[in-house]
Amino acid sequence: MIVLAPPVPAEMVVAIGQAIKILPQIDPYSMHNRMKGLYSWMDVAKRTEVVYDHALSSEDDDLLLRLSRYYACGPWAGKLFCLVVVVNFIVWRFLEWQQPAKEVEIAPDLPPPQAFIDMLD
Repeated sequence: MIVLAPPVPAEMVVAIGQAIKILPQIDPYSMHNRMKGLYSWMDVAKRTEVVYDHALSSEDDDLLLRLSRYYACGPWAGKLFCLVVVVNFIVWRFLEWQQPAKEVEIAPDLPPPQAFIDMLD
């Protein structure tokens, strides 16, 4: 179903060449059916929830600490990342000034639709 290669450009080129050679032999419908059996939306939803829970439980680093980590990402990319973060921060502060978060009406929690509950069973 896949061709693997170590993260070395020359090896990756060889693996891509191998994948291109076997491509005409692959039936897209059977590949789709095999993939359909390997993944499910419920599994994807559960894994996504784990990622979100982890993100919510992680500490909120201050801006200077995050900037120092972004800056260390490379001579060009680090500076670009820092620029994007600073512009994003300024836009966020401007929007917060225009309409503070404490004045935004909180949407009520709604029960999930019955069709979703039935799908979980």
